[in-house]
Amino acid sequence: MIEASLGMPLIGTNIGEYQAYLDTLTWSEYVAGRAANALAVAQLIQPDYMTVMTESDSEQFVSGQANLSTVPGVIELVQTVLTTLQEAGVTNVAVGAGVGTWTEDYMKYVQALANLPLDFVDMHIYPLNRSYFMNALTAADII
Repeated sequence: MIEASLGMPLIGTNIGEYQAYLDTLTWSEYVAGRAANALAVAQLIQPDYMTVMTESDSEQFVSGQANLSTVPGVIELVQTVLTTLQEAGVTNVAVGAGVGTWTEDYMKYVQALANLPLDFVDMHIYPLNRSYFMNALTAADII
């Protein structure tokens, strides 16, 4: 299982080293770069499972790409990755995507992702209290 996504803003990561570069990218350049990265991972590492979107809000924070805080933006990025993989003939990797259960409009993301030709929908549940676990159960029914 590989997460082919942008690094998370956690203590000990080297986000600062590539933050300036990310700030120079347009949305189109960013999406194309993410798709190219996913393709390289699929072809070189050949994981059994690859998730291409895990936490859109975290990725938006790190990348500065405002479109990642919208359902259409996330769907555009994921669909571009899927198209890139399909056009390159990648068939031996199960591909999925998802967002954190805490994400505003979580069910809208889940419904939109479930309508894509994905092999699975990824869920990050954190923490288990509040409504996040119940969100995951509702999402499982939708998926």
